[in-house]
Amino acid sequence: FIMAGLDENVVGVISPEYAWCLMVACIMALQVVLQGFAIGSQRRKLFGTEFFKKNFPKMTNIPKGGYPDMGNGRYAQKLSIEEWESFNNYQRAHYNYVEGVATAITLELVCGLFHPGVAVFAGLFYIIGRALYAVGYRSRGPKGRLIGALMIDVALV
Repeated sequence: FIMAGLDENVVGVISPEYAWCLMVACIMALQVVLQGFAIGSQRRKLFGTEFFKKNFPKMTNIPKGGYPDMGNGRYAQKLSIEEWESFNNYQRAHYNYVEGVATAITLELVCGLFHPGVAVFAGLFYIIGRALYAVGYRSRGPKGRLIGALMIDVALV
């Protein structure tokens, strides 16, 4: 590749191992989408037709999955404390990934240009950390995310 604005004699070579970095970045993108499915299942479980008939009997246009409520809105106020806490744990596990995935993918791809082996290892460590973070957060709340959070932080360094 030739970088724009530089002397045309400056040419960089992307190693064949960089393909692994691209694969890891794609896995990160897929993983964040799959975590979104988990919150979708919670929405269907908690904000079904029966929920709306019981809590909002005059509502005629029942929103599928309780949208636009993101856990602190009018619909979520009608959940039990246990349901509300579970729903918000699922939401936060997913949103935390959404908030950080652009940084993780960028670091994966840039680091991979110079050190593809390190980038792939760190990226896979990040992916495993994200899985542990999500499972821990969804099952035990904020305290359950510690191991995953530590792995994520180490991978990003």
